[in-house]
Amino acid sequence: MNLVERSSIRVKKYMIRHSFFQRLKLVIICFLYLLLVVFLINIEHRFKNPLFLGILDTEINQFSTRMYQLSIEDILIHRYLSEKTNSSEIAAYLLKSADQYDIDFHLLYALMKVESGFEKEKVVKDENNVEQIGLFQLEVKQFSHIKKADLLDIETNIDLGAKLLKKYLVYNNENLIVALTSFRAGERIIKQRKIGLDIIAYIRDIRTAKDEIEREIAAYLTENIDLFATE
Repeated sequence: MNLVERSSIRVKKYMIRHSFFQRLKLVIICFLYLLLVVFLINIEHRFKNPLFLGILDTEINQFSTRMYQLSIEDILIHRYLSEKTNSSEIAAYLLKSADQYDIDFHLLYALMKVESGFEKEKVVKDENNVEQIGLFQLEVKQFSHIKKADLLDIETNIDLGAKLLKKYLVYNNENLIVALTSFRAGERIIKQRKIGLDIIAYIRDIRTAKDEIEREIAAYLTENIDLFATE
């Protein structure tokens, strides 16, 4: 067999394989097109069904209403907390952490108010010369791989403060007094039963601040929510 014949055979084999793959490709395309047609016919049939359209319209309206009301309330709460804390950033991260750790944001607000008065760079040394840092007056030793500069960051401080409070709440079966005492003075104080008048005043101040912000926000929402109402 000479070179010309061998080349001719190769060309024929190539053409056969090429033709097979072309036909296979065409079959696949036709099959996919058929599936698409069936799908579209089914969708068209469902959308012509009055019952389906009624259910769909009701669901969309209810979902839209829920989302609208939720977003407006969130906007108003964030706006009010921004005014109270003098920082839109603090308000945003406070609400984010409250949602993330499933903590009442009124409680987080009150705790932050009592701890630092919303002074993000506040640093105070306790009787043992240990620095209490940032919005939640946290200590570096309470966390691994955390430096003082980290605790002066708004987002980090709020996140760690909320996480620490949640830890104490879970550990103490949601007992708020014990959790707040642990947050303020450490678990050692609880075990030794050395709760002084300063801790009692601390918890009282947090409760007062929490009740106050709850009343204020409820009134603020009542006064302003109607401004966003639609006909």
